[in-house]
Amino acid sequence: MLAAGGDYATDAGAIGLGLIAITLRDKIPKYRRATSYVALINGLFLLIIAACVSYEAGHRLLNQTTPVVAGLQTMLIGGLAAIAMLAAAVVLRSSDDTGSDLHIRSVMLETAADASSAGAVAVTGAVIFIIRSIISLILSLVY
Repeated sequence: MLAAGGDYATDAGAIGLGLIAITLRDKIPKYRRATSYVALINGLFLLIIAACVSYEAGHRLLNQTTPVVAGLQTMLIGGLAAIAMLAAAVVLRSSDDTGSDLHIRSVMLETAADASSAGAVAVTGAVIFIIRSIISLILSLVY
């Protein structure tokens, strides 16, 4: 949940800062590189979130704590999120014809990365769901 929350916060921040940067770039000539600065800020936020998630994952491994994961729901929600984000990345890619706007490119790449992460979550949910089902079947045969 920490990873998803951090990701959504950086997405919202990227969109908000991006809108401000595009407005500044288009209305005030001396701020023509505003989108480049926003791309840098977004990258730094993503690095901070990655460090927090890595810390939490290491903490869970060392303390051997395991949250309960609902496999089917995780698979369905992850799959739908992957499809939606992949579609958004395609739209963003087609909106920047020349490929010269660093901010649009950074948001597109971040959205594509989100799509692959959501796809990995969906696969993980499927594996959990299938393994639990197989183990349940095996245990029912044993009893």
